[in-house]
Amino acid sequence: MKNRLSYTFILIMLLSYAQKTMNFTLKELEIKNKSELVELVFNLAKEKNPTFKINKADYKISAYKNSKEVIVKFERIVRFISSKKESAIFEITVNLVTKQSVSYVSSLLGQLYKPSVYDLKAIAFVKKHFGTFNPDFIHTITETENEYHIERTNAYSFGIYTLNKKTGEVISKLETSYLPTQKPCSDDENSVIEIF
Repeated sequence: MKNRLSYTFILIMLLSYAQKTMNFTLKELEIKNKSELVELVFNLAKEKNPTFKINKADYKISAYKNSKEVIVKFERIVRFISSKKESAIFEITVNLVTKQSVSYVSSLLGQLYKPSVYDLKAIAFVKKHFGTFNPDFIHTITETENEYHIERTNAYSFGIYTLNKKTGEVISKLETSYLPTQKPCSDDENSVIEIF
């Protein structure tokens, strides 16, 4: 009985410590770098969902702050949309001040898209015939009956390609870049600043 009480006390202390370690003020969050903020998101996710697993290499991860919030955004680099039209969540934004997911309401990072065996085979086929997926772009592969439509985009350029599902032949492609935009100069304290 004494051991059980000791164990319970230690568990309560550890849990309360974990809760305290996850409570940061805006000022404390603002001075952290991107890697530290990403680790906080992972710790928060594991606290909410102990079986949580995610491969960071599958995501473009960015962090931002303003005078009211600090957010970390996860965008899946390769997205596969099957002809079965299943809905999936490919990106999520986590507000570390409120500890809430902005992208959807369910448990933090618990329902992000995870490719099925079928998806992985299709992605491997596209990769074999189309080439590797550049992590500086978001690649969306949409499956139709006879083709894969591939959209590759980032802040500066985009490409749209069609690949034959049977032969792997690139049927069409369009590549271009966006007109550069000027970033407005602003002294507004609510301006969003990227954290590196």
